[in-house]
Amino acid sequence: MPTPSFPARLSTSRAIVGAIQQAIEQDNAEAWIARVFSEVLSSDQEVEDYAWIGETPKMREWIGGRQAVGLTESNYSLRNRPFEATIKLPVAWMRRDKTGQIRQRISGLALANTEHWADLGSALIEAGEAAKCYDEPLVSQRVSCTTL
Repeated sequence: MPTPSFPARLSTSRAIVGAIQQAIEQDNAEAWIARVFSEVLSSDQEVEDYAWIGETPKMREWIGGRQAVGLTESNYSLRNRPFEATIKLPVAWMRRDKTGQIRQRISGLALANTEHWADLGSALIEAGEAAKCYDEPLVSQRVSCTTL
């Protein structure tokens, strides 16, 4: 993974936050978890309620009249929980870092973010046969709900 190009001096908290955000965006773009769970829904509430409608019916031979099939309605709620990782650095270290070690640790925070979401996604996949989706196992031959 290439090292993100950070500002030359990380002497302000604003520069550090910008460097972390840049590294997170780069790591997330390359992460396998982003490809598996590709549906990204924005969230700005403590609890988000999501609704969706079921699958369309399969085609059948048209014999007699139309046989309209209603779509099922489903929903789920997600409670947002805050997560964090913080490092404490003396200001003098940031000003005197000539070997790029501080930048590497900041990149490590971004990587910790990506690994955190990968851990959560992996736990969901591992629980696939026990967890329910559409009243069936989350991982099933008939129903694929891996974007939940």
